[in-house]
Amino acid sequence: SCPGDRDPDTGLCLPLPPTPTDGACPPNWQRHQLAELASGCTPRFTDRACPADQRIAPGGCVPLTPTCDTLPTAAELSRRYDAPVTWLTPDADLQAAVDAAPVGAVLAVPPGDYPGPLETAQDLTLVAPCHGARLLAPGEDDIAITVAAGHLRLDGLRIEAGGRGLHVEATGELTARNLRVVGGRHSGLLNYGPTTLENVGLSGAGQVGVFALGPLTAIDVTVLDALY
Repeated sequence: SCPGDRDPDTGLCLPLPPTPTDGACPPNWQRHQLAELASGCTPRFTDRACPADQRIAPGGCVPLTPTCDTLPTAAELSRRYDAPVTWLTPDADLQAAVDAAPVGAVLAVPPGDYPGPLETAQDLTLVAPCHGARLLAPGEDDIAITVAAGHLRLDGLRIEAGGRGLHVEATGELTARNLRVVGGRHSGLLNYGPTTLENVGLSGAGQVGVFALGPLTAIDVTVLDALY
């Protein structure tokens, strides 16, 4: 069911009227009082589901990342990201690769399942150019990715979390594009540091889909199956 009216043409839930707030939230987001001294901005959500590699959008489902017949070369990706790109091996230990990477490195992740959790503490880019790269952190208190410091850029990963999908400390910064976050009994995202989400789908969070306690820019973001 929808919290408000449903669009008769698309079947999507229409935004609720704005609610009184004690602070500014991004457009189409609303402030929720979660506890006596805690509140945050949470997105209005729709109850319509999409396949695992897609995100809901007005009029239907939108692919997050393309499928590839062959993986692009490091040289092709370097032109795309305007920086040298290093392909990881399909059996790579992501945490070890991140720890060994120089500041500002761009690491390409091939399709496959990679155990988490993962923590970053420097400027770094992780890209999954083809659909099928999954970071798995199924423990009930696991945080799939923690940005402890530095600027982490994510592009194309699917994240499956037990406790929380993404956690951005005040000393960190996150830019995430073309991402799908599934699960997280606490939240899909909790951010204290600056965070930008673009073409991101979050689903299945047990409590809060997105809990914004720091600066947040959200472009084409969908939250499904969260309490709020």
